This record gives sequence, structure tokens and C-alpha cells, in this order.
Amino acid sequence: MTDHQKPPQVGDIWHRVDGAWIDDGSETYCGMELEWQQWRVTKVTPAGAWFQSVEWPYKKQRFALSIGARWVNRTKAEALERLIARKRRHIAIVEHEAITARETLALAKDALAEMRAHS
Repeated sequence: MTDHQKPPQVGDIWHRVDGAWIDDGSETYCGMELEWQQWRVTKVTPAGAWFQSVEWPYKKQRFALSIGARWVNRTKAEALERLIARKRRHIAIVEHEAITARETLALAKDALAEMRAHS
């Protein structure tokens, strides 16, 4: 049985990683860094588990399915793999939005030029 197939147990620590802006106190972009979060299993159900943030215990508990959890992972390596998948999807969405924005801009410029030519 591989690590990701084992049922969660109360007390297990799962992981999430996100990109976070480096904050040097100024409003200047200084790059990104990885921000790790740990989540402790507090209750196990037949379908999944409830998690409490280790870093921010006052945060509301969250649920994740045992199989197919997407927002939290059993290992740091799995958390990094999920971050890579999320950022690839994020980039694809932003690239599509940039294409549609450029095309709309070009159409608007052409329409404006056409209007001015006929007035």
C-alpha cells in the first residue's frame, strides 16, 4: 500500500504549498517564495478527514476526501506536484485571457478607426 492509499489517521500531518509574494515592506515586486502550510487530521470519516491548520489553529477546519484530495496532500512532494499542476492551469487561463483581450482591443481599435473614417 503506497503512502497516498493509506487511510488518514487522527494526528497525521498533511501539506499544502502556495506561491507567496516576498514582502520586504515596500510596494515593489521582489519576487515569489514558497509558502508551506501544515494541516493536522482532527477527525476521520468513511469518506475523508477533517483538517486543522497547524500554523493558524483559529482557522475553520476543512474537509478533504481521502482519495482525490486536491487542496491538501500527504507529502511535501505531492504538495509541490499539485502546486505545479495548479500553476500550469493558471498560466493556461491567463494566456487565454490575454489572447481574448488582445483580440477585443484590436476589434475595438478597428471599429473606432472605421467610425472616424465615416464621420
